[in-house]
Order: sequence, then structure tokens, then C-alpha cells
Amino acid sequence: MSKLHNTCDSCSKMMSLPHLLEQACSLEGWDITQTAEDFLHGLELGCYLCRKIREFSENYQDFKFSNSFYHIKQDNPLFKNVKCRKLDRQGNPYDLPKEFHFDQMEIMLGSTDASEQIMLDVQALDGDPAAHWITARPFNPDVNRAEAIESAQQWLADCVNCHQQCSIQGRSADEPTKSPKRLLKIDYESSGSTKVTLHLCRQDEHPRYAALSYCWGTGQAYKLILSNLEAMSIDVPISALAQTIQDAISVAGRIGVQYIWIVSLCIIQDSAIDKDDEISAMDHIYQNAEFTLCAASAKACTEGFLQRRVFSDLRMSDEDYSTLQFPCPNGAQGTILVRDIPTHDVTEQPLYKRGWTLQEHMLSSRVLVYDSWQAWWECLESKKSDKGNPDSISSNGVLIDRLPIHGQMERIERIFRDMNHEPDFLWKKWAEVVETYTTRDLTMESDKLPALSGLASRFSNLWSCAYYAGLWEEKLIEGLGWFVLDPFTSTINNSYAPSWSWASVIGAVSWNVNSFHNIPVIKHPVELTSMVECKVTLANKAVPFGNVTDWSLKIKGLAQWVDWDGQEQIEAKGIDPESRPLKSTAIGSALYPEGIVAIAKPDCSQLQVFDKQSQRDSSPSPSDDLEEDIFYMGGEAAEANEITLPILVLVISRLSALMLAASSDDQYIRIGLLEFRKETELKEYFEGCDLRKVTII
Repeated sequence: MSKLHNTCDSCSKMMSLPHLLEQACSLEGWDITQTAEDFLHGLELGCYLCRKIREFSENYQDFKFSNSFYHIKQDNPLFKNVKCRKLDRQGNPYDLPKEFHFDQMEIMLGSTDASEQIMLDVQALDGDPAAHWITARPFNPDVNRAEAIESAQQWLADCVNCHQQCSIQGRSADEPTKSPKRLLKIDYESSGSTKVTLHLCRQDEHPRYAALSYCWGTGQAYKLILSNLEAMSIDVPISALAQTIQDAISVAGRIGVQYIWIVSLCIIQDSAIDKDDEISAMDHIYQNAEFTLCAASAKACTEGFLQRRVFSDLRMSDEDYSTLQFPCPNGAQGTILVRDIPTHDVTEQPLYKRGWTLQEHMLSSRVLVYDSWQAWWECLESKKSDKGNPDSISSNGVLIDRLPIHGQMERIERIFRDMNHEPDFLWKKWAEVVETYTTRDLTMESDKLPALSGLASRFSNLWSCAYYAGLWEEKLIEGLGWFVLDPFTSTINNSYAPSWSWASVIGAVSWNVNSFHNIPVIKHPVELTSMVECKVTLANKAVPFGNVTDWSLKIKGLAQWVDWDGQEQIEAKGIDPESRPLKSTAIGSALYPEGIVAIAKPDCSQLQVFDKQSQRDSSPSPSDDLEEDIFYMGGEAAEANEITLPILVLVISRLSALMLAASSDDQYIRIGLLEFRKETELKEYFEGCDLRKVTII
């Protein structure tokens, strides 16, 4: 038997004998005692496990190393839980929670708080007897080796042949499968070289194809344009393609998928008509792909994603682990590795910070991801990794109800059907999608609505109501209740979307869903709020969820004028402005001092104004003899405002009201959201106010 690596005698006994493995599978589990002397000796010898216990226990003053106990018990399917106990000064044991997974070990000392636990992976080497029972492997920095491609082939085959939930035919049984207009065809010539051509799909043709999700970066030297359309149908010069695209063609072909869809090479980049046609079909392109290949690690298409990985994290050191004896159930003696592998969140990878890629991933039921660590697979039924432990990969993203981003649209549709088409569920999911989407980056501001059009199309199939520049007719009033998370870094662009839509904001937005679902107050003002008329003009009628060129929203509700000084805190009626409490400098703060009933959440930090007088019954009209001023909204800068701004506040929920500024021709623009502390205080604030019809642009 080879010498164990970085393991002291006491720790080596954890799984050393067959009867210990048998006891580990029992409900009672087993105990092993390590004295303080043994523990300190293990530290001197460089025992990795003793060092981890010491590092972790330094957070707890009551841990004196007098004794440490390890307890393992069964938790389906095999040796799941380890409980750590120590003796107090009187020699009585007390529990220190500790969980153990053969594929993953969680150690918790003194607290079940997730921030106070350390994660250890349990791995086996290929060829070791333990490898049959221990599925995790040490990372291999070569993601382009033949073994990695073979693993991807197997993951795809298992999913296609065995996973009913992932079946494309099962998802679209009620409608014919749609293929992209064009695909790249990959052929291998007798000489061993690869030939790629642009393939025009017939209407009745449905080839198996992969789709590529990647970051463009600053641009691509070679792409499909009108002048090379015919030439590409004969031959695509592989050497002229960006490295990420070359890598994608290589992976797809080696896996055995002959066709691949790549946006820069399958959409004519200098044809607005072709772009609109293909963008309107984006939901079908990613939904119907055999799998989506995600070049997650590359910030630009010139980088590629098959290069050898370099692990800078010290916890990935080749020497930083312990080995333990593992008595296999078949009688063989194996060896396992226990090491600290930090959980990595794939949403921190460059690809998952881009706006366009959210719908690409949510619409894909199968993804093969190449991140900066490894290659891994995720479908609706499983997650696999080339090496390491797939459970150490997080793909949850910002919200999306803690479900993986990949394939999320399919999950939403199934839950919606199971809930008997509950509109509140669908509205909440759309809000979560937008909240995640607005944290991501777009190179072109004009892409704000098109980059989400594929998801909007799928939601439309469920909702069956009109879509107004990012909001849905059935939940339009609720949809107006968005607010900007950080007005000081956000800007407004009304060139591509109305002020009442979140799509006009360059920055992250959110909703307070409690504003719309609280226990109702009798005869609450929001009961009088309704949409009178909403109009949007599409830039292209063939793209119903894309850009808009003209818009207006007429809404009716209780409203009143307020002379706003730009501060976040809004007083109750009758409070003397001179006795106003100190103001909060945190936008959206939950601080409501005495007399403060609402918090103003502006859409941006400043507004250009022309008229210095309050004009409540007519709209200010800029002219040459009016000096332009900057009106600051929120933060310390607002204290320097020399003027007040007349704003109209209009109730839209039980806890919130729109903040509107007069524009022109009896029209208004949205400038923020007023959020009240209590429903009763909102009711009192608008008591005696008039019911108004307001047009917002």
C-alpha cells in the first residue's frame, strides 16, 4: 500500500477498514477519536485535514483542541453526513455539526450559517478501484483532450436517448420544428482537413445542429455580409475566422454534430431585413438546437476557449490535499483525495455578463459550457463535469427563483401549466427575468428590447395579451412599478423606449412585488387606477417584440401635485418643512423618521429643467429666454437645489405612486417611483385628491 499523502495516522482511520465503511452506511454511523496530542502532531506532519480543522476552528473561541470526534452516518445514497463533536472541559461531548459527502464534504463548526462552513471535495483518480464509487475527479487543465470530447459525446447521447424532459420533440409536439434559415456545415475531407460551408436550409429540412453562445468583443474580421454570401456557400475560410468560432467548429464536429449556428456567420450582418427576420426567430433557434455551446471564459471572440487552463487559486495546488484509504464494497482497496475546491459561480464568467446571452441560455435545454476552470454539461435533468465535482458549479445567476439559468424558459412553461395558467406566477417570472437582464451589459443601447425578444415571444405564447415595450397588457399597472437600484450610475435614454418602460433605463431595475399583493385596505386608492389606452409603434411589424419608434400611455388614477425639492424623504401632509427631520442620503433607504411617509426613488440622479416656476396646470415650454438648470434628484447633491420641481404623483399600487414631470402638450414623463411605508399612509396622502387621466410618453 502506498503512503498516504498529507494525512496523519488519526485521520487515516476515517475509512480505513471494510467494517468502518459498513458502519458508515448504517443509521448509527461511527466515531473516531483524535486526541489533542494526535491533532497537534498531525499539524506538525502537515496533515491537510488537521490543518483545515485548525483554520476553521480559529473562528470559534471555545474550540480548545482537547478532543475532536468524527461521526459518519447514512444519508441516501451513501455515506453522506459527518457530525463533528468535541468534549467540553468536564469531558462531556457536545455537537459541532459536520456534513460529509463522498463527492463533497461540508464542514461546519459551531454554526449552521452557510458563511461559516468550508467545502471539501472527495475525488478519485481514473483507474483507482475507488473511482467506481467516487465520481469526482481532479481538475484537468487540458479541456481540448480527446477524453473531454468523448465525455461530451456521452453526455449528449445519454440526454437524447434517456431524458424525456429534454426532448425537443416532446416540447414542441403541438407545432412543427423550425430550423434556422442558414447553418454552417462541417465536413471532413479524406485528407483529414475540415471543410466548412454556409448551408441554406430547406423549409422541410431539420438537421441536428449546435448553437454557439459567445462574446463578440470589439468586432469580427470575418462575418457574413451580402458581398460574400455566395462565396461562403462554396467555402468558409476557417483560418480567417475568430479563434472562438474556430474552437466551436472543432468541438461540434468532433462531438458528431455536423451543423452549427453562429450569429455572425448565419445572419447577414449588413442586411437590416435579414437581421430582423432572424432576431424574430431567435427563440426557435436556441430552443431547437441539439445543444448550445457556451464559450463562457472568453471576453472576446479572438480569445478562443480551448486553451489549457491555468489555476491561480492556491487551493488548486497539486500538493494541497489529503489521501485516505477507501475499502471498496467489492473488497478492493482504493484511495480517495480530499481537497478544498472552491465553488465557482458561472455567472461571474464574461459570457454571463452580456445581455444577449440571457435569452440564449434560458431558451436552451442543453448546454455545454467551457468556463475558465473546466468543461461541463447541464440539461433539464442532469449536470455533469469533465473533471472536478459538478455540484461545485453554481449557475443560479442573480434571481430566477434559485433555479439554473439554463433551460429556465422550459421550466417556467411547465410550472405555469401545472398551476393552471396562474397570471401572477407568470408576471413574477417576467419581473425576475428583467431584473437579471438589466444587470447585464449591452454594447448597443438600441438592442435593449431586441436582445430579449426571444424570451418575450415565448412568454407571449403563454400570456396571450399585448406587449408594450417590455411590459404586458394584463399586468401593465404592476409593470409600471419598477424602480432603479442605483440612480447615480444609471442613465435614461428615451430614444428607444418610453419613459414608463424599464427599457428606457441603462442600469439595473427591480420591483417590490409586495406593493401589489399586500392584504388590501378597504377602498384603497389603487382600486381607481386603470389603463385607459396604450399605443406603441413597432419599428418593424415583422418583429413584434423588437424596437419601437413611437408610444404613449394614458392612465387614470388618483393624483396630486407636489413641489419636490429633490430629497428622498417625503413628508406627510401638514408637516412644517422647517421642522423636517434629517434626510437620508441613501436612495431607497427603508428609514422613515417621524413625519416621513414615503421614499422617492428617482430613475436617474439629475434632470434638465427650464422653467423655474411651478406650473401645475400647464406644461413648461422651453424657449430661448429660459435658462437651463440641472435639478438633482436624491443624494447630497439635491440639498443644493435652488428650485423645486412640480411633479405629479399618481397611485399605481397599494404602496407606490409614479413620479411624473410635465413634458409638453399635456404629456408627462416618468422620473421615478414614490414608495410609501404603509398602505394606510398612502391612502391618507391621497385623500381628497382628484381622479386624473394622464398621458405619459
